[in-house]
Amino acid sequence: MTREDWFNAKGIDFLKFRASWGLTGKDNIDNWGWLQTYGMNNYYGAVFGTSMSNPIGSGISMSQAPNRNAHWDKNYKTNFGFDLRTLRNRLSVGFDFYYDMGREMFAQRRGADLPSTVGSPLTPDNYAEMDMWGIELALGWKDRIGPDFSYFVNVNTGYSDNKVKKAYWQEGIDKVQPNGRIDTGRWGYECLGIFQTYQQIAEYFADNHITSYMGYSIDGFNPGIFIYKDQ
Repeated sequence: MTREDWFNAKGIDFLKFRASWGLTGKDNIDNWGWLQTYGMNNYYGAVFGTSMSNPIGSGISMSQAPNRNAHWDKNYKTNFGFDLRTLRNRLSVGFDFYYDMGREMFAQRRGADLPSTVGSPLTPDNYAEMDMWGIELALGWKDRIGPDFSYFVNVNTGYSDNKVKKAYWQEGIDKVQPNGRIDTGRWGYECLGIFQTYQQIAEYFADNHITSYMGYSIDGFNPGIFIYKDQ
């Protein structure tokens, strides 16, 4: 902008605004996901008068069911920013804001989502969605002391976050919840330690007014079992 004839703001030596939008692809699936493959398995051989755990010979087992419609992830990327230099080009400022929308991302179905008649796990498919955004800020100072000594100092920082909008959510203890972040950690039960004595067990049952804990009654409870807090 500072190269334009109409720009005459004093004290600004350089000013440039940037904006971009694009669609990129990401191939992050294992090889041969589109092809049905097989492997040898010692427990899938013929059984003649012996047990299933000790068959005669080996057999062929099917690996993951193929996904012939798989394609690259889609990532819609948006970016805004500017570069500024002032104080006779000694102070520089760079700022960026980005917003990425991941769509049709590869996700793995859980075994519980499939009937047992399928007979094998499925190859990941283009299902998940996640939004990612953040800012980046860079500050620099460049100067000279005398005719023979010059120096520069650069400092940068940033912030980023995300939201998982669509996934194969798991029941119970899970790492990611709907519309949650991917780095929130697991929720469910937090381990607080180990029961050391029978007296500690009796006090725990009495203080919490419970008759069973993790499927155990107090009669079948022994020291050495973990103490959990329900989160």
